[in-house]
Amino acid sequence: MVKADREVYVELAAEMDSSVCCFCKFSECVSGESPCDCGEPSCKHPLSDRLEESQHYEGLEPGQDCWGFRPEHPVELCADITGLCLANKWLSAVWWQNKR
Repeated sequence: MVKADREVYVELAAEMDSSVCCFCKFSECVSGESPCDCGEPSCKHPLSDRLEESQHYEGLEPGQDCWGFRPEHPVELCADITGLCLANKWLSAVWWQNKR
């Protein structure tokens, strides 16, 4: 995905004070103490193990781009999620997708 196409996802995530990892198909949550506590996302990009010091998968801050980002969901769904979080003044949100 080219940088220009990623920008909308980066901005949506930043609106929730989150990194673009929250919308990435390569992001995997390491469960915290409860099922709703995701903890820090871990990148499972297929190139991660081939790169020594990759900037795409560790320590991304809100507003930072990631060359390895690939959306898990369409931008419309990500915009709806962001809108719900902002409208309800939620500090965070967790969503699951049933993969059948």
